[in-house]
Amino acid sequence: MIKARARERDVSGAKAIFERVRSSDTTMSPLIYNCLLDALVQCEDMEGALAHFEEMKSLGFVDVVGFNTLLKAHLNQGGTEAARALVREMSVHGLQANTVTYNQLLHATVVAKDHKGTWGVVDEMRAAGIKASSISCSILLK
Repeated sequence: MIKARARERDVSGAKAIFERVRSSDTTMSPLIYNCLLDALVQCEDMEGALAHFEEMKSLGFVDVVGFNTLLKAHLNQGGTEAARALVREMSVHGLQANTVTYNQLLHATVVAKDHKGTWGVVDEMRAAGIKASSISCSILLK
C-alpha cells in the first residue's frame, strides 16, 4: 500500500499508511521502513528521507537496501560526496556495499563523464571483492 501511494506521488498517504502500520500490532521490520524510505525518495522528499533514515539507524533497522535507496537519492540530486560518505558509513553499521551500490556509483560517474572517478569505483569494487556484473559492464560500455 505504501508503494502504491508512492507511485501516485502521494507522500502524505504513504506516511499515513506507515503510521497506521506502526500503531497496529504489526511487528515492524527493516522491510516496512524501507518501503517508506523508498516512497520518500520516489516522491523527492529528501528531508523526510534523511529524517526517516536517521530513525532507521537509531532502531537498528538499516540494511544494504536502505543504504542503496538513500544512495540513489543522493546521486539523483548530484550529491556525489554525500553518496560516497554513505558508502563509507555502511561499514560502520557492519554492512558491505554490494554490486547494486557500486553500479549506482559507476552510473553516476559515467553520466558525469568522470573517467578517473569511474575507474576509481572499479578499483574500489575490486578492493571490496565485488565482481563486476553484466550490468556493471554495460554501464562501463556507455
